Amino acid sequence: ALRTSEFGVRIALGASTRDIARLVLRQGTWLVLIGLGVGLAGYLASSRIIGKLLYGIPPTDFATLALAPLLIAAAAFAAGLVPVRRATRVSPLEALRVE
Repeated sequence: ALRTSEFGVRIALGASTRDIARLVLRQGTWLVLIGLGVGLAGYLASSRIIGKLLYGIPPTDFATLALAPLLIAAAAFAAGLVPVRRATRVSPLEALRVE
């Protein structure tokens, strides 16, 4: 919502909806990747403590370490589709009229 005028200007100057969608998704993807990296590093650093709380599952279980980030990334991608849809439907005339 804060970048509506920017997207309106980009569309008015000839950017396609694919370009706008790629721009929005790229920013969201970087945030998700940074968060997953920090979370995974924190998990691995505290795996000994977490291992004492788990029963029957090793703290570095490959299936868990692979599946959890994939599910989080899929949820983040799905959540990013709403801003992408909103950004690609910006009317250049309305966006420029607001300013």
